[in-house]
Amino acid sequence: MSNHQNYEATRLAALYQYKILDTEAEVAFDNIAELAALMCETPIAFINFLDNNRQWLKAKVGLNISEIPYNKGFCRFCIQKKEVVIIADTWLDTRCTKDPTVINYPNVRFYAGVPLITKEGYPIATLCVMDNIPRELKKSQITGLQMLARQVIAQLEARQTQHKYATKESELLAALRFQSRAEKELARSNAELEQFAYVVSHDLQEPLRMVASYLQLFERRYKDKLDNNADEFISYAVDGATRMQTLINNLLSFSRVSSRGQSFKLVDCNIILQQTLANLKFVIQETEALITYDELPELMVDETQFAQLFQNLISNAIKFRRNIPPQIHIGVNKKGEEWIFSVQDNGVGIEKKYIERIFVIFQRLHSKSKYSGNGIGLAICQKIVERHNGCIWVESEPGEGSTFYFTVPS
Repeated sequence: MSNHQNYEATRLAALYQYKILDTEAEVAFDNIAELAALMCETPIAFINFLDNNRQWLKAKVGLNISEIPYNKGFCRFCIQKKEVVIIADTWLDTRCTKDPTVINYPNVRFYAGVPLITKEGYPIATLCVMDNIPRELKKSQITGLQMLARQVIAQLEARQTQHKYATKESELLAALRFQSRAEKELARSNAELEQFAYVVSHDLQEPLRMVASYLQLFERRYKDKLDNNADEFISYAVDGATRMQTLINNLLSFSRVSSRGQSFKLVDCNIILQQTLANLKFVIQETEALITYDELPELMVDETQFAQLFQNLISNAIKFRRNIPPQIHIGVNKKGEEWIFSVQDNGVGIEKKYIERIFVIFQRLHSKSKYSGNGIGLAICQKIVERHNGCIWVESEPGEGSTFYFTVPS
């Protein structure tokens, strides 16, 4: 065998020892992919493992495929070079112009990948972000991707050790002790990811606030004093800074769901709903919305987050309305050991092919000119429901309305 063949055989052995291929989705890996997309502001992010003939996606955001051939796409470049690979515009890179992932779905224009390297030094996978437009990453975003890549390896090591102990019945006590350590390590790792998102967005607030303030001051002083092009450029700059402030505030809200939540207490959900409707009083009156509701139970919940959950779902039902007054019903049923809440509307509805996307952060189905917002409300709803050990989903027909369901243990 050649040196290359020997190396590849050893690399594959390093991959197979983790027994990760073709396994079910796991929250820890999904969180890392989601945070990579958030941090780099890209619609697509994934963690994929490369064996001898394919690339298998363990976690993904913004993709509806589970694997592709080894020689398609650009992740193999990370494996071969064992270093970060960034392609700012695939149309201008001769390695990429004829690649199927550029010509066809998912129509990649930008790619950034970080190799996942084992402690023995073998690259077995990549953490990647992609976009459908050309772009660049800041140095801090590249550093962040490298940090997240190390988190993936840490998760793999913890997972491997956990499986090793769990399969040995004779070492049950040792397995239980390890499981506790592994869970603490995973909890610490996930807490670090939450904190990382919080710190990144928090630290960006002050410099961006200063930029926005000076741009607004510039606009007030010099608007209509320069030529038309200058006025237009000033308007673009002010609008861009304002939108970035909104995105950062939304990212802070998203990261705070898990890291800054309040303790659960027994709360009358009817009171929470009435407070929410009072907050939405003006938009309800303006749109002539008719809102009805069942008698709701008392539950152990985070009162503030539950109010935000109601407000996000009801606000969406009002926002995505047809040319008729919105009709919204908040219902609830007890099934076994859980309560199933529903928020039903008569709005525009959602096409089935988009239903999986709506809970992904920063994913929008409509243009900003048609509906305002940044595509984060439902992602926050999902995070709140998951913190309450429930699940959330939607049933919808285009032109007939939607019903959002979520569960809460009784």
